[in-house]
Amino acid sequence: MRYLMRCVWLVAGLSTLPLTIAAQTPAPRCESALRNEAAVVAANAEFEAAIRESDVTRLARLLAADFLFITASGEVRDRQELLRSYGAKEVQLKAFHSENITVRLHGTVGLLTADITKNGSYTAGPRAGSVFTGRYRFTRVYSCGDHGWQLASSHESQLKG
Repeated sequence: MRYLMRCVWLVAGLSTLPLTIAAQTPAPRCESALRNEAAVVAANAEFEAAIRESDVTRLARLLAADFLFITASGEVRDRQELLRSYGAKEVQLKAFHSENITVRLHGTVGLLTADITKNGSYTAGPRAGSVFTGRYRFTRVYSCGDHGWQLASSHESQLKG
């Protein structure tokens, strides 16, 4: 009977070991990315490519569950609205190119700022007929977690001239 009880305790103890180790070990993708601003730049490049290609599968992976986008006009759009809009092919892009990119890391958060040239229109949906064009400056907040770098928030302002 003692032998059986020891086996039960041993199995019970070993079954929680992976959970204990996992709780103390940072996600490997995040750990290596924290030492490298280039990983945030790469995540941003992938995000922009997904936007240009209306790749909703990639966008869903890259956007944090509570993602918010604040447009140059002050509108707030959430993850679901962005995925719906690009999934329905409501946005037609002619230009979408970033430059002057800088990244600052703060723990598991990457703050990316850049200038972007955008030219496009909404071809369907609630904004059908609206056009957006010009140069903008944005701040994107990336968070590193179990799924690597994900975009948590973005805010942009249109540049004059």
